[in-house]
Amino acid sequence: MPNPLEKKFEEKFDIYGDIFNEKRLPELVRILYEIPCYYLNNSLDKALNNDNESYSFIVRYIESKSFNAAVCDIEDGGLICIHASVPILLFQACILYASRCNIENALPLEKDGKIIVFNKKIKLLGKLTFTLTPNNEIIKTYEDIIKFIDLLEKSNEILQYGFFLYEIASRFMVMHESMHIILGHAGYLRNKLNMDVFFELSNERESKLDSGSNQALEFLADQNAAFGVLTQILQGNTLHEYGYMEPPNLAVSFRLFKLRAFNQSLCILFHMFPIRMEQKLSETRINSHPHPYVRMQWINTQMGFEIEEAEFHEAAVRPFAYSMASLSYNFITPNEWMAANNDNFSKQKNSFSDKMFVKIQKKAKKMQNKAWKYAPKFKGFYRGYNI
Repeated sequence: MPNPLEKKFEEKFDIYGDIFNEKRLPELVRILYEIPCYYLNNSLDKALNNDNESYSFIVRYIESKSFNAAVCDIEDGGLICIHASVPILLFQACILYASRCNIENALPLEKDGKIIVFNKKIKLLGKLTFTLTPNNEIIKTYEDIIKFIDLLEKSNEILQYGFFLYEIASRFMVMHESMHIILGHAGYLRNKLNMDVFFELSNERESKLDSGSNQALEFLADQNAAFGVLTQILQGNTLHEYGYMEPPNLAVSFRLFKLRAFNQSLCILFHMFPIRMEQKLSETRINSHPHPYVRMQWINTQMGFEIEEAEFHEAAVRPFAYSMASLSYNFITPNEWMAANNDNFSKQKNSFSDKMFVKIQKKAKKMQNKAWKYAPKFKGFYRGYNI
């Protein structure tokens, strides 16, 4: 029986581009697109809308030049739209990153406590040109990844670790987007600011919301998604066996392996998306998403609430520092993200302090208390400030 949300999705998003049919992809490629859908459908209990009617979610992909991701809450459920190139590009980034890691300790390759800087940087693509048909372009990208890995030593270990990183990153990505609906952000913007669709990046969002409010919404989505995903990974609730079965020859504990993988997968994701220049927005106006360093500081703080103090340095601080350095010196990332103090986002460097974390928390609390009115109701879910 067809999902009634399918037609609603087409009505809402086909004006932005063609709806992508991932079912036409070969199985090994298609699974990359099915993983986010699987986790969203299996992570949330049945919700109710404000009329106590059933509320569900749908994830679909689109061939669009205008955005990476967007969400929309309608009376019947939540619609999550992701650009068709995002899964394959995120998978590519995770695999290439894994190729320069020591899988045994889940860190970038190092020597004498310092990461190894390679002579040649690897470029992580931020978008597909779709010069071929989208299906063929995606298949070709996948085949190129596999050819690259096959030439390396320990190719299977790299592929498995990269796939595990991808699973975590894509799971977080879809939960982050769903949080904008679950927490009432999409409903709030629709009702108060007449924004029918909640885009990750858009001129409308930049013009109608100040920087602090925009970043507070991202902070809330990040913190809540991070809490849920991290909890599930530590409990072994994953598709990939690395989540519930210890990989061979680990030099660290299985728990530490998973914590480091979680931390680095998000760092990769934040370096990949959003693509600010693709949106044709001036850099001075892109204030909705802070520098990856800032977002990772928020994630590390959230991790600090969930893990033991004694393991915080090795589970959060060290992998964060190593991944930031590796992505800076060994890779070319979309938007050419640089060290925080050198990037065009350096004006946000005061956001790195504990004082500024408290400030964004206060702003988030204020925004969230406004948004609850427009959130779907989950059985047993506390309707208050939930960080």
